[in-house]
Amino acid sequence: MTRLKALAEQALLWRDGKPISDPSAWEILLIDLMNEARELLPEPQFGLWERVFTKDNVKLEGSGRTDIRHFVIPREDWATRGIEAYITNRLGTALQPLQLESNRRAIARLLRRLAELASAQLERRLAQDDPWSIDGATVQVLLARAWLRGAISPDSPLEEQFQELLSEEQEAKSLPDDRVESWGELVKATSYWHDKLRGMLRQSLNLPLGSGAPLMNAGAVAAAMKSLRDTMRTVPVPAKPEFSKGLEEIGKLVELACQTDGQLRHIPERENKSLSQRKERALALLRQSSFSHHLAKVDDAMTRTVSAFVQAAPVQYQEYSTARARAANAGLLNEADPAWERLADYLLSDDVGFQGEAEKLAHTLGVPIASLRLALETLEKAELAVDAAYKYARAFVEGNKSAGDLSVVQSFGERLAAAAEALQTTFDEVA
Repeated sequence: MTRLKALAEQALLWRDGKPISDPSAWEILLIDLMNEARELLPEPQFGLWERVFTKDNVKLEGSGRTDIRHFVIPREDWATRGIEAYITNRLGTALQPLQLESNRRAIARLLRRLAELASAQLERRLAQDDPWSIDGATVQVLLARAWLRGAISPDSPLEEQFQELLSEEQEAKSLPDDRVESWGELVKATSYWHDKLRGMLRQSLNLPLGSGAPLMNAGAVAAAMKSLRDTMRTVPVPAKPEFSKGLEEIGKLVELACQTDGQLRHIPERENKSLSQRKERALALLRQSSFSHHLAKVDDAMTRTVSAFVQAAPVQYQEYSTARARAANAGLLNEADPAWERLADYLLSDDVGFQGEAEKLAHTLGVPIASLRLALETLEKAELAVDAAYKYARAFVEGNKSAGDLSVVQSFGERLAAAAEALQTTFDEVA
């Protein structure tokens, strides 16, 4: 009460053009005023409002130095009269009915003008020469990230996608680093900011309906989500924004929205092409054999070769053995294992047509990328091991023949002949 009485005295001085002696004493009252004014806006801008209209940024005219960040309440009649009436109302001073009605009108006028000026201040701070949707851009950046991490598919119902992008992230399922370069780049670009943007979106969409479970205004962003799925393009954002202190996250949002708009729509086609190339390479290396049958032939040839030539491709053989062990642990050498069945179904499937880039992206997310990568790596290692071992055996035989040391060749006898024959046969099949 004492504080309000002191503010009432300062308000009279401020009306008369005198400076405010203690600007900090007004902080709480001015924020209360601004919050009441916000309720008059068609879009209250929850979350964003608190960043723009802070206790340090809302000031009375003449109460200190200001810059573009500050919202300055002018020393005009509607403001001086309204603030005096507002303080009187907060003090609970007994008034005659006419004076009480006059104060109510003054307060209503004050709040309307504050709401109008605050809306203009928001537009200035957010570079809104042309209207743009902060929530729309935020939800699209987060949704694109959720797709690329494999958390949700573009063809999932929109309500499920909405729930996912507001949820805490789990480990990525799509192996972004094993995709085309632009896929991983876009995921990494949002890695530091996604939590901040998600918190900002939750705050903005949260409907203040009491102390129960939070209710989110999904309708505010449903159109933006559908638009991203249909076009793979983001909503328009300011071309050259300059956001000052307190709005760094908005500035980063604009940057990420532009990056998403420039990259996302090209990723499905690039990744689908990359997957097709991997698929063709795997089929070529398998040479119409199953994975386990092909590796069994490689194992037989390499085992017989190493028994004859201890130094035959030791590095390549070890790398192949390591990759093979990982493939076995993943179930790819067991033709009854679901992991192999999924990979085999993909390798043997025909190419399909797509109605749009979102459908194409959904298809790429359904590819067993981890199994494909592991199988292809193992096949490539097998290729290198067989090639190196064959070349070693051939060079050994040719070298000893040229030196005329037939006793060395004869000492290997049947082991050498069997190993060379096995290598030659296998190399002809897989080289």
